[in-house]
This record gives sequence, C-alpha cells and structure tokens, in this order.
Amino acid sequence: MSLEIICAEFGPRKNNNNLEFRMPRLDPTYTNVKNYFPDAKITLYTDRPEIANDYPDVNLHLVDVEKDTPFSKNHPYW
Repeated sequence: MSLEIICAEFGPRKNNNNLEFRMPRLDPTYTNVKNYFPDAKITLYTDRPEIANDYPDVNLHLVDVEKDTPFSKNHPYW
C-alpha cells in the first residue's frame, strides 16, 4: 500500500492571534505520518517555499497567490 498526503500552507508564519509558530509548519502532521508510514509521499502546496526547507523529502508545489485563482487573495473563497 502506498500513501500520499497533500498539505496546504499559505500566508505568514503566524496564527489568528498573531502569535509565531514554534515548530516547523507541517508538524505535527509530518512527523506522525512519517512515524507510522515512513515511505509516505507528502506534497505541499504553498506560497512560501521556505516551509519545505525543514523537510527534505516533501514534494513542493509553489502557488502564485497573486494570479486570479482560488488561491488568489482577491478570489471570494480566499
């Protein structure tokens, strides 16, 4: 069996209370998945490529949030 996890992380490294995250952005999800499924493939969609720096085996897909897509800040679903 193969497992693929798709993650999406957008925006600055702060939560709704304007507090800084203390752990890498994909944790604890990344660590738990790799603990139980070490061969799992993890794909990350983000506008912040530096997030992937903490994870050598994450497949990064950079999203341009300035284009008119559902990922755009001007899109009604943003």
